[in-house]
Amino acid sequence: MTHLTSPYAAPTIIYDTATGPIEARLCPGCGLPERLWKEDGGRGHVTADGDSYCCRGCADQTGCTCV
Repeated sequence: MTHLTSPYAAPTIIYDTATGPIEARLCPGCGLPERLWKEDGGRGHVTADGDSYCCRGCADQTGCTCV
């Protein structure tokens, strides 16, 4: 199940696990789950506006460099 908490928030997805649901942030550029982000030690690229993307390529809309 995918949902947005607001029109401006990074999309999230809910995973059902044996210990309960886990909410994970997705890159708004490519949809990659945060646990797979590679830039900056897995923290992703944060824009001047405070938006988080998996990499600078997604933030700049030039293409994801994580995959």
